[in-house]
Amino acid sequence: MSDEKSIKKQHGSTIAQRWLYVTFFPTLVTVLVACFAMFYVTRQNYYSLAEQAIDFRIRSTVSLLPSSSLSRKDRYNGIVGLVEDFSEKDQFEFMILDSEGNILVTSSGFDIIDDSTVAEFEQANSSEEKSYTYISNDKNREHVMAITRILSPDYGDAYAIRIVSSLERVDKQVKNNTQLFFLVGGLMLLIVTLTGLLFVRSIVTPIKRLGMLLVELLKETLIQESESIMPVKSGILLKVSITWLQLFSSPIV
Repeated sequence: MSDEKSIKKQHGSTIAQRWLYVTFFPTLVTVLVACFAMFYVTRQNYYSLAEQAIDFRIRSTVSLLPSSSLSRKDRYNGIVGLVEDFSEKDQFEFMILDSEGNILVTSSGFDIIDDSTVAEFEQANSSEEKSYTYISNDKNREHVMAITRILSPDYGDAYAIRIVSSLERVDKQVKNNTQLFFLVGGLMLLIVTLTGLLFVRSIVTPIKRLGMLLVELLKETLIQESESIMPVKSGILLKVSITWLQLFSSPIV
């Protein structure tokens, strides 16, 4: 009985281990890499769309700026009125920055002190495109995207436009898509696992039965042929023969 259990364990573990290393682990790695790649691509695409939406608002606003033929004061007052009358305050925050990057006026209607605007203004002012995109958490720990665009020529004390948009809905959509990717990947791994178990059992069971049958036949043959041999030598010969059979019948798959 112990010999039969040994053959069963040896066959099953060998085939299962080879299936794990040859099929399951490579499939697992492939699925994980694919899921993370889809997450990265999806996030980049959604963030790119959000950036295009903000950039469109900036370009539309710039086209509505007061004429350069007006006085410096009138142009500045016109820009302030444009900010205060901004129609998409529920989705975007519209700001005007001075030459130091400080906030002059904002569509929220509140006085805001935000040191990050100075750093963004300096980045935009030093870039060739005179624009800078910022993605991070604001002082309220909200994930936002902000674009700062330098005005040329400057309008009164207004040197730059900054529009901020929350990424909460974008991040939620990215999260939903990522969960879907991993759900599909998990189903694929489940299918691979179930089919693999069926495959292993379909191979192990016949080999196990064949091995057990050969062991029984060998035992009967050795017992019959060893009646004339000393008991000690007969036992040694039986153990050696069974061990040889176990090694010989090890599956090569």
